[in-house]
Amino acid sequence: AQVSPWPFSPRAGDRPLASRLARAQSQTSLELTNLRHEVIAVDDGEAKLLQLLDGTHKQSALASLADRPPEWVAKKIEDFGQAALLTAPQP
Repeated sequence: AQVSPWPFSPRAGDRPLASRLARAQSQTSLELTNLRHEVIAVDDGEAKLLQLLDGTHKQSALASLADRPPEWVAKKIEDFGQAALLTAPQP
């Protein structure tokens, strides 16, 4: 039986937070380990966005920081959540 909540979140909050491992791996690789211990392939743009998801940037500012359209950023963050790359916010 599971005694603690899953460490990942399928939904991003106002300040999305990718796992530390995914952010670190995205600096040198396009194959990342998610929080379900699966390998997830990303492209260069997705890797750059993941590096920005450190919990300090509001979702509304990420498009400018990533130099991508807001719709693209929103879709990728949603995809990252479904792929178990986002960490649940800490209380």
